[in-house]
Amino acid sequence: MKPKVHKFLIVILLSIFILASAIQQASAEISATPLNPPFNLRISFDHDQYLDINQNNDPVHLSGMLAGIDNITISIGKNGEVNGWAAVHSETNTGDRKTDGTFNLIGIYKSGKISGTWTYTGKLDIPQVPEFYFVADPTFEGSGDFYSSGTIDKNGGKGYMTGEMTWTHEECDKQDTDTRSPTFGACLKKSTHVDTEPFEIKWTGFVSGTYCFMLRLKNDWEDSLSRFNAITGFVETTCDPEEIDWEPVSMKQVIYVGDHIATRNNSSAILQLADMNTYIMPENTEIVILTPPEKETKLQLVLGRLWNNTKKLWYEGTMDIETTQAVAGIKGTTLVIETDGASTTLKVIAGTVEFTSKATGETIEVSSGQQASADSSGLSDISPLDIATETNSWLPYVEDASVLEPSTGAEYLPEDDYRDDTQVAAEEQPGFLKNIWDKTLGRICSSIFPGLLAVIFMMRSKKSVATQEERK
Repeated sequence: MKPKVHKFLIVILLSIFILASAIQQASAEISATPLNPPFNLRISFDHDQYLDINQNNDPVHLSGMLAGIDNITISIGKNGEVNGWAAVHSETNTGDRKTDGTFNLIGIYKSGKISGTWTYTGKLDIPQVPEFYFVADPTFEGSGDFYSSGTIDKNGGKGYMTGEMTWTHEECDKQDTDTRSPTFGACLKKSTHVDTEPFEIKWTGFVSGTYCFMLRLKNDWEDSLSRFNAITGFVETTCDPEEIDWEPVSMKQVIYVGDHIATRNNSSAILQLADMNTYIMPENTEIVILTPPEKETKLQLVLGRLWNNTKKLWYEGTMDIETTQAVAGIKGTTLVIETDGASTTLKVIAGTVEFTSKATGETIEVSSGQQASADSSGLSDISPLDIATETNSWLPYVEDASVLEPSTGAEYLPEDDYRDDTQVAAEEQPGFLKNIWDKTLGRICSSIFPGLLAVIFMMRSKKSVATQEERK
């Protein structure tokens, strides 16, 4: 193979390798969805780099900092504030040397990335015989940057910790070795040394948090877009009633998909979804919001009674309320649904509801002024409902009676309203191929190609010089 062809092939292969790596990295960056705060990250350092620093970097190694903060948990607050703190303590097996220090990390989390700074102060305690006046204990001062190298998502993220550590220590240049001297063993001449060394180490962050946080993260549970409109008495919530204790709710509380909400004795709550539909929970009622308001919105009634007034639906959308025995399919309806765990009763105040038995799969339509029940054997016959009596029984749970005014038919929200901010933003962003170009070929054209042109120019220049020499 000719040398020129050989060089050309090497350049082509190198370009392909660089392009493939860039595309792989760009694809990962595009597909990663930043994790919304608040959350925690447990930081673990690269093992090989950790060993190398301990062997070759005395200030960092002797400070004990990396050993003390490996597996540290840093917190990312609701507003993106990043904080980490650790008290570092280590000592030898014999206990003759002890290191104590304090590590602090502050920063900000934005668009899935961490940018912060760290500081460290510490001291190495060396036991000495006081009357001999040996050298002072060494001290350590460190600072630097702490940042992520990519997007932090539900699987965690990676980054770097960089900076430098300063080690201030005294050394005895001359010691009294005269055994007859009253200062035998003392240091007669000391010198102070200040050593500063830089370092860089990779870290991997693993998402951590409470049981509820990790459960929501694992199942991709999101904000249900439901909020409390009114709370009376004692109302509680939990992400998993079998594992986590119930906690009192607050008016501004974020209710996540999968969260359980329960009213206790002499208590009630009114929930309003983002589509303006209203749910009234009287005492001793428990519900679970299974999906956020979308084309197929689902809510589970675990126990008790629930008033639902559906006046708006997403474009071509449906709303289902489930119990153990049945499913009520709602389209522009005002209804009451009740369950004691063994049977479910549907009462329709306005509109028509599709009532489906989970036991048999049978579906019936229950209209205004009618009611029906479902149990393990199937559906009951449809019977009359006294709408006025049923409506009046809900008056104690509302301050404004207009909340109970029945729906006269669902207003379907425009299709554009169904798209949330994320979808709209995604549509306004360049497409996937455009992103790939910007992050790969676009970068290559502006950086690698000029280098290749320079190589070609040099090769041609050498050839031209060689030709001229041959002519001479």
